[in-house]
Amino acid sequence: MKLPDFYHFIPFHHIKEKMGIPKDTYGTLEKTLKIESLTEAELEKLTSKDGLEISLNDLVVHDDGTLLYKNTRVILYIRDIPAYGAQKTNPKYHLANCRTLKDMREQKRFERYVVSTRTNGEFNVNIIRSSHVQNETMQLLVCQNCLTHLEFNKFSMNWAKNTRLEFVKNFNLDSFFEKYPVSLHAQKPKYDSLTAPLNIYNSDFSKVSEDLKIQLNWQCQDCGVVLSEPNNRKWLHVHHKNGLKFDDSRENLNVLCIKCHANQPLHAHIKNLPDYKTYIDNEKVA
Repeated sequence: MKLPDFYHFIPFHHIKEKMGIPKDTYGTLEKTLKIESLTEAELEKLTSKDGLEISLNDLVVHDDGTLLYKNTRVILYIRDIPAYGAQKTNPKYHLANCRTLKDMREQKRFERYVVSTRTNGEFNVNIIRSSHVQNETMQLLVCQNCLTHLEFNKFSMNWAKNTRLEFVKNFNLDSFFEKYPVSLHAQKPKYDSLTAPLNIYNSDFSKVSEDLKIQLNWQCQDCGVVLSEPNNRKWLHVHHKNGLKFDDSRENLNVLCIKCHANQPLHAHIKNLPDYKTYIDNEKVA
């Protein structure tokens, strides 16, 4: 459909006249994109043991669930810890907009939140006993709700307690920031709006998919189930890890059963497919 030339479009002029606007008057359209940047002082604070004190309302939640402050990916913790006698509760640091942070927002709890980009897990905290405040440097542990929210390295609250505690003990922030870089612009995009291919499957994807399943003996790379029987092969999928359907590089492909495929981020819609229900029902019978 071709748009009319509004400079000479009579109905448009009539509307302007009714609004008291001369027909030869035209406005301008300007759009300004404001990108907040860290100051030098903020950057220095973020990398120090003290961190940067902010309001919870200053945080932005990225599409991937991680936390942003001025277009910078950060971790967050509560600095002030109440202590009663010898008892004190060590706070956890947060990687994502997990249910703990959501609860804090809903309860309108306004503790002194601190954001940081440090990777050694050591942070300055204030131990508060009555009116006495003692500053300490402590090694904090990661929030398990955050790990669950991000499904970080397949972490799950369904794991045995000892397994979860061992994972948390060995967790390091370098691995987190490697997967989720501090700067949102740390890497130059491979494509721009003109060069990006359509996000559709390649014409030979069926063959690539079939060959890979055969190479892996029709086995799910996640749960290990084997679906080599002809009637069961429809339940074995090939998943694109980065979400780019045209990227059939071997490192981007995972062979997954339909159940494991449905558990991948942004793939919950698979659970609505008839094949998924049939697979789950057969699994229960087996």
